[in-house]
Amino acid sequence: MNVCSSGVPGCEGVSPPGTVVRDRTELLHNLAVGDIFHASAPNGASLICLATAVMDTIIQARTVTHQMHLEFDRETGIAEWINSKRWPGKGMDDEPVTCAIDSVTPLPIDVHEVMLFVDRKERLAHLSDHARLSDVEKEALIFIYSYYRENALPGADMRERAVEASPVEKCLVAFLIPDKP
Repeated sequence: MNVCSSGVPGCEGVSPPGTVVRDRTELLHNLAVGDIFHASAPNGASLICLATAVMDTIIQARTVTHQMHLEFDRETGIAEWINSKRWPGKGMDDEPVTCAIDSVTPLPIDVHEVMLFVDRKERLAHLSDHARLSDVEKEALIFIYSYYRENALPGADMRERAVEASPVEKCLVAFLIPDKP
């Protein structure tokens, strides 16, 4: 059985509690199922992602707002999304769009819970006509907009706007769908 430096069996590759982690790859390797993280597409689309499976080389995730399934490389944090796989027969092309994980900082517990609720609501949207965002959900999305930018991974390219977005624009940016650059 493998034992890490903290003496706990099976924790090799995981930093001990209280350790400051600054390496991008190590931060990506610390992601676990149920974690919410942020990725961006070249067009600036903001992707709030929920990790659904973590394997040796891949992080499987889905976007909370659009339920797009992505597979991120665990070393680089890069995923490719192909429109035609998501919407077959809708005239979408097979040109892949890359997106990159740019923040893995855990959300405050209350915001994390709201995002889990949004994820569930979006997954079950076909069962209900209640697709509108509540005030709490809007506030959480507005919070996330700046929170992830303030807590970016080393080397992350989080595009800043030339002009500060209005609160409504900040909320809506989370609903952009990636397109080709």
